[in-house]
Amino acid sequence: MAKPSARSDYNDRSRPAQLPSPLVQSGEPEPPIASVRRKRSRANSVKPLTVSLVIPVKNEARNIGWVLQQVADEVNEVILVDGNSTDATLITARSYLPDIKVVTQEGLGKGCALRAGFLAATGDIIVMMDADGSMAPQEIRHFVHFLNNGYDFVKGSRFIAGGGSLDITTFRRMGNRFLLEVFNHLYDGDLTDLCYGFVAFHRRYLETMALSATGFEIEP
Repeated sequence: MAKPSARSDYNDRSRPAQLPSPLVQSGEPEPPIASVRRKRSRANSVKPLTVSLVIPVKNEARNIGWVLQQVADEVNEVILVDGNSTDATLITARSYLPDIKVVTQEGLGKGCALRAGFLAATGDIIVMMDADGSMAPQEIRHFVHFLNNGYDFVKGSRFIAGGGSLDITTFRRMGNRFLLEVFNHLYDGDLTDLCYGFVAFHRRYLETMALSATGFEIEP
């Protein structure tokens, strides 16, 4: 799914590196031109949802440049939550994206980092992803498409057509499948990948979710 990546402090993964319909159906009177124009004007006046991308990082200088280069045009704001990196992560990130917003992580763990990024986000939609290159930023446009069309929450998967991973061993695959079956049974779900943190949701649900996790358990 994505290019290979060196191991990060947050992750154990390796980097993979219509034709227009007729205006009027037959048998119905054609509406006046002025009416048609008014309807089009209202449709065009709908404000598009803005998108904030939250990326927790710690010593990801080798990977962050590639990730930022691939970010989809639909993203309006990129928030980097730095867990006290000691390498050139921030320098590299700013060289690729000068207007990137950097937030300093308080506390330990990926959960703390993501919660800090969520609070700093201003977009209508929040996307969370890793910095190690194991997720494809170009796919964010697909997440946004579903959220713009009635969905509240979108989660990526490595186990559907087009997905994949270079670090899924037989043991890890079996463990993921077991946890997945338990989750789907308990919550009447239909997920195909549980342990994957490529997620997007509407920011208006942050208060409802009341996130408090500090570690990897924050990943739904």
